[in-house]
Amino acid sequence: MRWIVRPGDGRTVREVLSRAGADGDAVSDGRVFLGPRRVRLSGEEVREGDVVHVAAPPANDEPTATLLRRAGDFVAADKPAGIPTIPDHAGSTHALLTAVARALGVDPSRVHATSRLDRDVSGVVVFALTKAAIKRLARARAEGAYERRYVALAAREPGTQRGMWDVPIGRAGDPRLRMANGRDPVDARTSYEVVGLAPRGEAMLAVAPLTGRTHQIRVHFSALGHPIVG
Repeated sequence: MRWIVRPGDGRTVREVLSRAGADGDAVSDGRVFLGPRRVRLSGEEVREGDVVHVAAPPANDEPTATLLRRAGDFVAADKPAGIPTIPDHAGSTHALLTAVARALGVDPSRVHATSRLDRDVSGVVVFALTKAAIKRLARARAEGAYERRYVALAAREPGTQRGMWDVPIGRAGDPRLRMANGRDPVDARTSYEVVGLAPRGEAMLAVAPLTGRTHQIRVHFSALGHPIVG
């Protein structure tokens, strides 16, 4: 739902939501946005002309997190396909981060994703539980001691058994998307190695992003003629 605040709609988000007939859990679920910003408190003030977005609740709003290992102030969790790593425009209750917080019995504000997997990607996500842990992991990543590995199926086999893709990545027309050599491009490097071939020509690759650009692996595969199929 999209609501543009008019005279008489109220002075707070709570009053606007009541006038719009939105459900009462929308703010606590993290599904309400004032412009591009997520609303944290229903008492936040609004002004005439402000745009309030309310997302519909997801079908599965409280997934259970499978914790793989906890070591000090880090915890590794299994992320199934179909749920976001962090809260998105549909709210927060269905995100892996929130499920991990529930499993640990802590407030979600204490849980920080050190990397993100897209909604339809499965894998292991490491969460930091303190600011000190975030700094240690950032330092490890800068020193090359923190590595990420992905398995991807490409529509076609690359020309070499292993290699490096380093096409810069920038913004696409839609600000949520990225493209090779798009607007405001930044350095992006992805190494790969072919580990298997399917009868129809698809290639299974082990992939290691050496930088952390949004949608980096998907953009590099597509731009170089080997779009990801799984």
